[in-house]
Amino acid sequence: MVPRVYPQCLCCLVGYVPVDFTQVPKKVLDYEQALSAVRRTDHLCMLLYNQHSYIPNRSYMTMALITHTFGHVVPMPKSEKASDRDQCFWRQQDMRFERQLDWMLMLSRLMQHFMHCVSALPYTKPTTVRMRDFLQQ
Repeated sequence: MVPRVYPQCLCCLVGYVPVDFTQVPKKVLDYEQALSAVRRTDHLCMLLYNQHSYIPNRSYMTMALITHTFGHVVPMPKSEKASDRDQCFWRQQDMRFERQLDWMLMLSRLMQHFMHCVSALPYTKPTTVRMRDFLQQ
């Protein structure tokens, strides 16, 4: 691929960067894998967002990617009343401050991606039901 150069731009613009959704793992088992999956999701959301002229329906793809990551890949913490709460990796060790900060920054960025794609979607009943179900989890 030959990069295009515009006279008013000092950098070369790349035409298209493929978005590989299989980079998000199927399941995570500890803090580091969970944070890596969330970072990979953020990276893929940024790729989708920055290639709006090449990727149609990027809002649907972003919403599906984020709901898949938090609905299937990253497990929810077990409640204190759950019988298998000792097997939950969220409770196995204390989370240090820098890891908490990483999580909060990544969650904030993904919340921004999610709200941006939700506001860009047309109002239809299936989309509204899916967003409502995801937000009630």
